[in-house]
Amino acid sequence: MEICKSVLVCTVYVHLLINLVSGLAIPRCIQGWLDIPDENITVIKCSDISWTDTVEWTLENEAENQTVFDGLCGITIGICRSNNNDIYLERRSASSEASLYIVKNHWSYGGLRLTCSTNTQVASCITNVIHSAELSSCRTEITQASWQLTVTCNVDNFLSSHKPGRCGVIQHVEGKTEPSQSFKTVICPLVLHNCTNQTNLQIYQKGNCSCTIDLPDVIGNYSYIMKILPGAAQEIAGEARIDKSETDCMIFMKENPGGSCKCYQRDQGSFSTTPGTGQAARYVCILVRSSTSQTGGQSNNTCQNPYPPTSPPIIKGNENILILGENKTLTCTVNGGKPLVSSVIFVCGNKTGTPDFGDDESVSSSINFHVQVHHHFTSCQCSAIWQRKPELYLDKSFITLYVKQGETEEKTELLAQTTVVTPVTKLQGKKTFLRVRKYT
Repeated sequence: MEICKSVLVCTVYVHLLINLVSGLAIPRCIQGWLDIPDENITVIKCSDISWTDTVEWTLENEAENQTVFDGLCGITIGICRSNNNDIYLERRSASSEASLYIVKNHWSYGGLRLTCSTNTQVASCITNVIHSAELSSCRTEITQASWQLTVTCNVDNFLSSHKPGRCGVIQHVEGKTEPSQSFKTVICPLVLHNCTNQTNLQIYQKGNCSCTIDLPDVIGNYSYIMKILPGAAQEIAGEARIDKSETDCMIFMKENPGGSCKCYQRDQGSFSTTPGTGQAARYVCILVRSSTSQTGGQSNNTCQNPYPPTSPPIIKGNENILILGENKTLTCTVNGGKPLVSSVIFVCGNKTGTPDFGDDESVSSSINFHVQVHHHFTSCQCSAIWQRKPELYLDKSFITLYVKQGETEEKTELLAQTTVVTPVTKLQGKKTFLRVRKYT
């Protein structure tokens, strides 16, 4: 179920300027704002730090005069303290940078003042949590009488927690080397509707962006790109060839099966002065390649519900037999989910996995062993937290480790058990037996 309320998002807004004293800088802080994607681990760096300085990070709710996060990284490399399980700090050797990692609960940290400081320097900006828009059904329409082009795209699943969204169309002409000559940007009205997702009670936005711009008088090949900010969403809505005569659409269609090509003659009344014979742009041909969204189906324009991973954690490390004295790494990975899990909890005996790492499709945690006798029959367990609704992902995986003392002729077979516990089987578990070997 969705609760929708229409709102008009203005395209003009005022930036809160960064408060910066001396050399410290937060490179991702642009005009006083720091955008934080709501999925995966976010890394924020503070640069130009002297190696002799202790660095303090804070997140403050200025409206309520409340410190949400406070952490320190001292002169000794790697020694950092934090009062928050969602955030950890890092400072590497021979580096003038310190890093802050937000690993989960991103939505809790929007609209706060983030500060990086030493005894003599400070840099700060305001955080803005974002979910990049999804653009679909982009299309173009020609008005011959006024020699204008209208570009429209549907917008889905967009959110900017504390900064108004913006929409624009970029006109790019081929063959120009100077950016000032090859690109022209027009700000457009962005109309959005709030949509409350009933699964996680998070508000997303959907709607459309539409913009009408004057077509050029200069002959050339142009492309029109729709872009939504903040975030990385952009889509080519169409291409235009402006010339003295019509484009041969048959040639284009042969080169671009599944695309479209349509030409329009310019109305005489749209010329500001009477053009000389054969000199003016008299035709515009709109070209849409099969790969652009204009040729796709219409978007249903609905907020997509998030979903947890659909498979249990996977523990990998070649095999679960360890050789006495070797160095061994085991990794537990959780694949899929939208968003991905916020944290992987991997434990083997008294060892705990490293901080989470991953990519766009998975999150992992690893444990390194210098194998000792006491690791024999060590039990490992892996689970994960899907922050949107933890009770929807309760899967766990187990594996038992065995240690061999070296290579001998005699081999004794034994049965090692890897167990996967899912919300369906709960305590009874689902048992999968792997045949392994123990050497004595």
